[in-house]
Amino acid sequence: MAKRTNAGYKYEQDLTDDYSNFNSKTAGVGSSGMDLSFSIKNVPINVELKYTKSISAAKILNYGQSSFYQRPDGSWDFVEKETAEEIERVELLTNAGILRFINERWKNKTNILEQINRAKDKQEAASLAARQRELLGGQFKVGINESRQILNRNTEITEEEYPYSNLYQLKTAINSYYAKKGADYVQISNFGFYRLGSNDPIAELSQGQLTIPKFEPSIVTARVRLKGYGKGRYGFTVALEAGGFPPNTKVVSRSVEIELSENRKTAYKVDSSMVINLDNQKFREYLMFLNDSQS
Repeated sequence: MAKRTNAGYKYEQDLTDDYSNFNSKTAGVGSSGMDLSFSIKNVPINVELKYTKSISAAKILNYGQSSFYQRPDGSWDFVEKETAEEIERVELLTNAGILRFINERWKNKTNILEQINRAKDKQEAASLAARQRELLGGQFKVGINESRQILNRNTEITEEEYPYSNLYQLKTAINSYYAKKGADYVQISNFGFYRLGSNDPIAELSQGQLTIPKFEPSIVTARVRLKGYGKGRYGFTVALEAGGFPPNTKVVSRSVEIELSENRKTAYKVDSSMVINLDNQKFREYLMFLNDSQS
């Protein structure tokens, strides 16, 4: 849902180079194809990539934001979108009742941006924006957090205040976004590698020794706020965010044959703990082991 940055494209190319022994390829700049695809024993592995700058940034992922505005009558609506991804996100947020909740929570407010735009300079605009945020009650988050219907880190919102829709639509939407592109897995830089559904080619290739953890964020929220863009410019946005991913360290066993003497060999099993992450050298070596194994 979120657009890839130059750093994101570089990350795609770096992983493509790292997995060149697996006949890897990337869709490339400007393409809507798979971010990364490679094969193990001629079995295709299709991966969507999510680039993050740091470990802390990887803990809460941003899946794009939608702008909304205040009509002259004081009601709120989303800004008209053009791309398929933008339209999909607005439909999702609308169906989840987010826009209706904004209208209920911020009804009977004066035209906020109009007042900020009349500021003489960016300092005055910042002061007016701070005042308007205070009058609005600050930013708020609506979503799922470990089976609770409402998550809010800035203001207290009870479940009864959000009767409009099943917020689990927010959670399923992120998975369906990846699934529509035909991906088996998602790789989150600085974090880990997850399967998107029941299909797990790597588990089948390992004969069940390694099951890739499923991408199941326990926190999915819509963050609503009055956002500053610099130079005295402000706008209202809803950002779709996800976090709280399952642990991705696994213990796997593999048979290794060693030579005891010139005419004697034996096989034994090795238990190995590894982080399930395409950036992890140990995980890459295990995939190469699967690729080179005879069974």
